Amino acid sequence: MSNDEIIRQAEIISRELMPVISKALGGKPAMVQGAVLADLTAIWLAGHVVRDDPAATASLREDLLSAHVDGIRSLVDYYDGRRR
Repeated sequence: MSNDEIIRQAEIISRELMPVISKALGGKPAMVQGAVLADLTAIWLAGHVVRDDPAATASLREDLLSAHVDGIRSLVDYYDGRRR
């Protein structure tokens, strides 16, 4: 799947989820919002397993988490730029 397709699908899904996310997290303290997002991220990472290879599983999860955080940082810059 190309990066453009990933971005397109992510934008569609994000728009669909935004009403639910806004209702669930809106007005909650930042620490609660962060805890919810951390929990969901942990669920996502726990779903990535290399069978019978704990070291490979740990490496895969570290790589995914690192790429995820890099993506988040890029998106923060993107959204900051949209507010200007």
